[in-house]
Amino acid sequence: MLFLRWLKHNAYMKQKIRQYLGYALGEIILVVAGILIALQINAWYDEKKTQQQLSTYAETILRNVVDDRRQIQAIREERVRTLLNVQLVRTSMGPYKYREAWYNQSLVGAAHRALNDASDLKYLVLSTGGYSALESSGLLSELSDVDLQSLLLEYYRTVGRVARLEADHNRRIDQYSQAFQLQQGTLTDIATVPDPLMAFGDAFFDQELAEQFKSAYLRLLIHGSTQALLDTAANQNLLAEYERLLTLGDVLEDQLRVLLGERESVDKSLKVFVPDAPTGSPDIFVDGLPRLHTLAWFRAPGGPGFGLSLNAFQLADDYMRVNLDGGQPCAFVYTLVGDLVISVEQHERDYSAYETIRLELRLVSGCDQLFAVIKDVEDPPDGSEDTVKLELSEDWQVYEYALSDFSTADLESLTTPVGFVMLESACRFDIKNISYH
Repeated sequence: MLFLRWLKHNAYMKQKIRQYLGYALGEIILVVAGILIALQINAWYDEKKTQQQLSTYAETILRNVVDDRRQIQAIREERVRTLLNVQLVRTSMGPYKYREAWYNQSLVGAAHRALNDASDLKYLVLSTGGYSALESSGLLSELSDVDLQSLLLEYYRTVGRVARLEADHNRRIDQYSQAFQLQQGTLTDIATVPDPLMAFGDAFFDQELAEQFKSAYLRLLIHGSTQALLDTAANQNLLAEYERLLTLGDVLEDQLRVLLGERESVDKSLKVFVPDAPTGSPDIFVDGLPRLHTLAWFRAPGGPGFGLSLNAFQLADDYMRVNLDGGQPCAFVYTLVGDLVISVEQHERDYSAYETIRLELRLVSGCDQLFAVIKDVEDPPDGSEDTVKLELSEDWQVYEYALSDFSTADLESLTTPVGFVMLESACRFDIKNISYH
């Protein structure tokens, strides 16, 4: 009996222990589950807080990028206008021995304005506060979109590079401008003339002194310091960097808007411009300004005078007017994919990925014999390449032509993405936009 009682008691105690262990295990599970849930909630809260912070930084960077675009477009337009004015003056200044043909009141007026414009120091001040704050916060690596991380790094690296290039450009402009002003100061030994055009007027107080001043001003125009200032102002490297920054900004803005939920997807067709890339930029003229190309011109011998008149190109708010008086066998207005330099090696770009060219043009007057042309590196300068005759309207119209219409042009090595040939008669027309598609 005692043995049976002991067995019952022992079984009872084991059952109690199992119950206690079950209760304890249950409580442990509940505690662990609570801790895990708390940790999960805390992690979710931290992630939400991080995403809110990232959204705040993204909104600031987006505002910075949008503001950057406005400033880049404004300073690019100023530099393009300076470039065109300088090019026109430099091209109108022919050889010294022919100075009687080109040194006149119009040239001096244009040169005076171009030199003042070239001497002006222009600064692009971009906003980096949003990105700097994101970088300092240590949250840049928390961006889930790796492409966006890379794009942010590249955009602000380019901002830094543009700042350095622009500082160097302005330093050289300031250096040559001071040398030019020093040389210009020698003119005060002849006469105090606030505006060189005064020396060309009949009302000048002393005609003999006026002739001395005109001779001295001519020497100033052809002086090395003047030419160095004009050459530096016509530098196109900054324009290419502006273009890269603009295209980077376009893609960055799209990706930021996707991150902020303002847009569902990014337009993958947007491409970032790469300076000196073999592929040609599709935009040739935008709102009347050459986008990345050098505007050049040539008039065949046989007509009166020297070169083109100084009003050959007039810039309006959103278009460029081309004015050619006629009276010569032919005249050419064309764009180049590189700087306008005398060199055996020509710049070339590959446009074979495009199928058509669109020209938004408007007739002003004349232009009975106006042709569009594109040229490759092998085309001889004799006008033998294929052209397309243009029949313009007095209203703005978009004219689209297949690139196959220019069958003699090798699209893989274009030097002139677009040009215009005018034969004999006067021609005045406006250019708004020209692009490849």
